[in-house]
Amino acid sequence: MRAALAFAVVVGALAVATGASASTWTWGFNYLGNSSNNGLCPSGISEPGAVCSPWNYWASSFLDKTGGGGICFGWANNGYSSCYLIEGGVLWTITPSELGMGGYIKSEDHWEYDNASYLQIYDRT
Repeated sequence: MRAALAFAVVVGALAVATGASASTWTWGFNYLGNSSNNGLCPSGISEPGAVCSPWNYWASSFLDKTGGGGICFGWANNGYSSCYLIEGGVLWTITPSELGMGGYIKSEDHWEYDNASYLQIYDRT
């Protein structure tokens, strides 16, 4: 009985610790246009109109976008980025593996053309 109780306590503690270790990052709702920049993008991606998350082992990124402008929605690491070109209003979730990325990365979103877009980005580990 004591062994079963001890096992249950350990499993419960691990479940709480695992849930508590998840992290998130949110940007928006803000306009992303040719002058937006949050200062977190790696060198080479820090052009005007770029926002990036802090470094982390991200599992997914969610985008809620309105507006007609085109943006790049994806991931970045040291000097390399991979993204989808998103136009119009959309709700979309991506994972790093979809774009051949993984490990310690940043979500990267930048303005490509046309009008500014109103969007929110939500990343989670």
